[in-house]
Amino acid sequence: MTLPASGPISIAAVAAELGISQTGLSLNDSRVRGLAQIASGGINLSSLYSKTGRWDGVATCSTASGSFTGIGATLPPFFGSNVRDINLSGGTLAVALLANTPVYGGYIQLINHSTGVSTILTPVGTFGGPNSSWINYSPPANIAPYNVSCSYSLTAA
Repeated sequence: MTLPASGPISIAAVAAELGISQTGLSLNDSRVRGLAQIASGGINLSSLYSKTGRWDGVATCSTASGSFTGIGATLPPFFGSNVRDINLSGGTLAVALLANTPVYGGYIQLINHSTGVSTILTPVGTFGGPNSSWINYSPPANIAPYNVSCSYSLTAA
């Protein structure tokens, strides 16, 4: 879901967009600032108009090496960028974004709704430049079953 383009926005709606609890959530939280694409300085709820901090899509782990199909630049933005790649290779899970990178550099969660498995990925790469990415060196089994189309979400963790 994307936050509205106009009108009121509540902190509860922001929390729902991020897939996190609203308890203790403030505009200065790094996840909220990442969503607004404002690293520092003034921020208010209207800074969040039309923003999305969640990527939802269907992807298939289509090769034995773990490349996914169904990922591409036409999908909804994730923290101001598009998901370029989700890859599982040699036991390492990686998520990469396109060049218009997000301000958010915190942990993210990949959720496989089809298998009920999720995992946290650690930020690596360059934030504020091309090829921002996250990685998990020991992802759980069934996060990306081979040759099965699964429903996924990416959220801030």
